Amino acid sequence: MSIIASIGLAQVLFFVVIGAIYIIWYFYRSKSLLQKWAAANGFEILHFELRELRRGPFLRSGSGKQAVYYVRIRNREGQARSGWVRCGGFWSGLLGEKTEVKWDDESETASNVPDSK
Repeated sequence: MSIIASIGLAQVLFFVVIGAIYIIWYFYRSKSLLQKWAAANGFEILHFELRELRRGPFLRSGSGKQAVYYVRIRNREGQARSGWVRCGGFWSGLLGEKTEVKWDDESETASNVPDSK
């Protein structure tokens, strides 16, 4: 194998490793933000799905740097609710701490605040 081919292979491997690290970090960080949001609001997460293509009410807003989950939770009163949670800031992406929820059963949005119901 020539030196040029070895350098090319090393560059490809480097970018594959960096890409894999980013993907692992993305999933870990977005799930961490989701869990912090649930704990701060006293919710138990019953089910969650990371949504990359079908982003519900967040389809046309936000940036590609944010993660969107479809969740089913149980609140302190034992009631189950479903909705969409967007993690990360518009500019900062997952480096930010912002979370925003849009419930299936109501049209208003709550950001980083305990659920009032």
